[in-house]
Amino acid sequence: MKFHTCVYVSAAMVALTCTNVATAGSGKNFDSKDWSLACDNTRTCRAAGYSHGDPNEHSVSLLLTRKAGEQERVHAQVRFLSLATASAPHLWIGKIDLGTIQQQSNQIWQLSDAQTQALIPALLSIGQSVRFSQGDHHYPLSSNGANSVLLKMDDWQGRINTPSALTRLGHSTNAVLPALAPAKVIYQKPAIQATWAAAAQSISRQQVRAELAQQYAPQLSKTCPNLISKSSQNDNFQLHILPLSATNSVATGLCWQSGRNQGHGIWLINNQAPFQAMLVTTDANHYANGLIMVSQKGDDAGTCGWHQTFAWDGKRFALAGDKQTGLCRGFAGGAWSMPTWVSTYSPAH
Repeated sequence: MKFHTCVYVSAAMVALTCTNVATAGSGKNFDSKDWSLACDNTRTCRAAGYSHGDPNEHSVSLLLTRKAGEQERVHAQVRFLSLATASAPHLWIGKIDLGTIQQQSNQIWQLSDAQTQALIPALLSIGQSVRFSQGDHHYPLSSNGANSVLLKMDDWQGRINTPSALTRLGHSTNAVLPALAPAKVIYQKPAIQATWAAAAQSISRQQVRAELAQQYAPQLSKTCPNLISKSSQNDNFQLHILPLSATNSVATGLCWQSGRNQGHGIWLINNQAPFQAMLVTTDANHYANGLIMVSQKGDDAGTCGWHQTFAWDGKRFALAGDKQTGLCRGFAGGAWSMPTWVSTYSPAH
């Protein structure tokens, strides 16, 4: 699942950049039929498969997680939309019962290494069935799209034609696989609201809005229509100025609204004119104390979605997290957390 956003985060940048979340930072995602893939900036990849068709009491989802590096194994987890009994489900490949899977938490079950090693070739084999069962209750897992998704996982982790590939297995011993990359460290600096409140209150909202509309009107006609609306009778863009630091404030207003979602624009501005507004996002849902939160539903029922976090580090709003939740297949809030960007927080030096 792909969502579109406009991101403008650096205090040194002077141009708006619009990107697909699929390529935010160095993370990537890819969907094919009943499967979805997300790889983050550490080169950890997560592939999720689902039951085919509309969600029902037999729906199941499988998550395959693999870190970068030649010796890294695949870890498999399972979620069920509903289970008929409290007993442990069995994994079946064709007519072969591979035994029970182990409960990891209230909603998540885990496959053993042996079960996972048998499962992956079955997903890649045409005509081979994979299902879970509790007595007469069956939970089929679709393999439609698995080949494409796992091939893409191998490609993004540099495994194709190497011994560690899942799909195009090879014997190349000269290839050096990319290693697991460290997560970005963000030295978060909270806004000191009491200290800089007076500076924010003295800023002319009318002047800031005029500058925003002039600077961003061509780019934001679709992502922030409220800002550039010329109708005084239908003006939904109420600009708010929030204190941030001795030199900067946050400007925010409702950019757009739909049946299931809404998005506020967040700009970093100077405390004095010219404000040199810099766009962070037009999809925000919440801002407080130097943290911007984005959370958008992918369907009316909220069974999938997309989430971002930006953190103020004293100079810019840095992308701190970017994730999706997989395909919209009936799981409340989405079946899995599938990040394309991860980071760790640390107090500012």
